[in-house]
Amino acid sequence: MSVSGISVLVVDDSRVIRMVLSDLLSELGFRTIHTAPSAQEAIAAYNEHRPGLVFLDITMPEVPGTRVARHILSADPYAKIVVVSAVSRDSDLVESVISEGVYEYIRKPVRRSDLVALVARLEEDAAAGGRKDTDGITVLGSDTTEDTESAPGPDGSS
Repeated sequence: MSVSGISVLVVDDSRVIRMVLSDLLSELGFRTIHTAPSAQEAIAAYNEHRPGLVFLDITMPEVPGTRVARHILSADPYAKIVVVSAVSRDSDLVESVISEGVYEYIRKPVRRSDLVALVARLEEDAAAGGRKDTDGITVLGSDTTEDTESAPGPDGSS
């Protein structure tokens, strides 16, 4: 499976995070990358582009990303949404959105190695027939190893 054919939507209220994450995804071979700074723009972009993969911050101001995830998953239960958040995987917020069927959870700051692991999972799932397995959610970015290329955390710092 080549990721170059997968379109991506990156949703985060931080311009810096959208830029860095888009750059990292581009380096990994993703070619069509759309971005949205708000929940409203995310829903519009999803409806317009129907990306194969959505990176979604769930703690955006005004309308939380959890609502965006619910909206997308109600329209397309097979949508691949990757929650990207500084919020701990154990939090009720993250648990609630994971229980609704998101594909993956990556803790901020996002590291290149997190995205490489995600691509490997996408390839495994494609080889298995593309089925969605929500029981296989892992916590990427939860270890303490350093990676020199990472997207900044919620305050813009790495």
